[in-house]
Amino acid sequence: MNIESFWIDILLFISYLGVLFVIFLSVSFPIIFWRKNIKNFSKLMLSIIMLSVLFLASYVFSSDEITNPTYTTSYGNPPTNLYKRIGGGIITMYVLCLTAFIVIIYSEAKRVFIN
Repeated sequence: MNIESFWIDILLFISYLGVLFVIFLSVSFPIIFWRKNIKNFSKLMLSIIMLSVLFLASYVFSSDEITNPTYTTSYGNPPTNLYKRIGGGIITMYVLCLTAFIVIIYSEAKRVFIN
């Protein structure tokens, strides 16, 4: 192991911890303050359920087919559900990015035509 890959591993681990911390905060704060406004808590639960359904649908539609078989020989033979989870994550990312793009275009067009 050379020094560059060591630092890359350390920084990657720190970024994973940062992402987990942000996910924890974004879920925990609405749960902590749900007593002040129950409508916000119901919106949070609805969005969590919808994201779970989206990832489940993406997981179902993803494939475990490997397009480049050299990865399986170089890194061992990982389980096929790993490829399905990766595919589900990629499909989820595409759907969320497309949805965000459509919402941005809609809000900008609405602002231009109404004002």
